[in-house]
Amino acid sequence: MQRTSFGSGKAAAQLSLAASTAVEQTARQWAIELPERGRLRGRIEHRYMEDVLLFVVEEVIEEQLGLGPIAWIAAWSDRLKAPVTSQPFHPTVDREIVISKDMEIFPQEVSRLELRLSDEA
Repeated sequence: MQRTSFGSGKAAAQLSLAASTAVEQTARQWAIELPERGRLRGRIEHRYMEDVLLFVVEEVIEEQLGLGPIAWIAAWSDRLKAPVTSQPFHPTVDREIVISKDMEIFPQEVSRLELRLSDEA
């Protein structure tokens, strides 16, 4: 995958605006609901300069059992032999969870996400 940097100028501004579409935003959303535990919703982002794939938590709703003190997110891509897994995290709103770094995995290449929970503190 070749990286491209954009300079200043009119063409760069037009290209930048063309890359920001509502369809891309919709494709990056992910939510999971677990009966009696709760719901987690957020978006998948990629920071190109750092080559980091992130999951940003936008909503956490805990029910009877809750989501637990520790969670992980696993991501699958056709480019990988095995899923990549985030570091453990506590599900809270606005939290940014690093899923992969320096692997050139982009949101549109993620074929599956999985939330893994632990009740151990």
